Amino acid sequence: MLALLPKDLTDDDQLRIYKTYHRKKGQDILGPTKNSKKGGNRNVPIPHWLAEEFRTYCSKLYGLTPDDRVFYMTCTALNKELTRCTQITYLPDIRVHDLRHSHVSLCIELGYSIVLVAKRIGDTVPVVMRTYAHLYPNKQQELVSRLETLSTSSSSKDESDLMPLV
Repeated sequence: MLALLPKDLTDDDQLRIYKTYHRKKGQDILGPTKNSKKGGNRNVPIPHWLAEEFRTYCSKLYGLTPDDRVFYMTCTALNKELTRCTQITYLPDIRVHDLRHSHVSLCIELGYSIVLVAKRIGDTVPVVMRTYAHLYPNKQQELVSRLETLSTSSSSKDESDLMPLV
């Protein structure tokens, strides 16, 4: 997020992810994504309302050029602000990276495949499985319930509808 430039939002509401931002010895450094050789560079579709929010925000930043960072703070400053806000609202403390985990968890809960989610966040399927598989233990019971439903509906069919095995 901290590496986003206005030009990274495409006309069809996708964010081009191909760089990261960090600060080293007082210098702002834009570098390659962590997994740039394994799908870390990607275009991520976002909801139209979010793309419009991004465009509006950029339009209100005085003198912002297409090659300027949109979010000019450091990760430390952003995390401090999140902490301040969570304290005011009596919510549990969160870090910026926790928002990534929340997004992935939501996508999994909504039923999207691990392959799609991994591609979206620029990670591998094994990493996503290892990191997030434990979050929804109720999914096993949901799976069993759906299999039961399938079994019940297929056993209630007239046997004449079944294809003979011989």
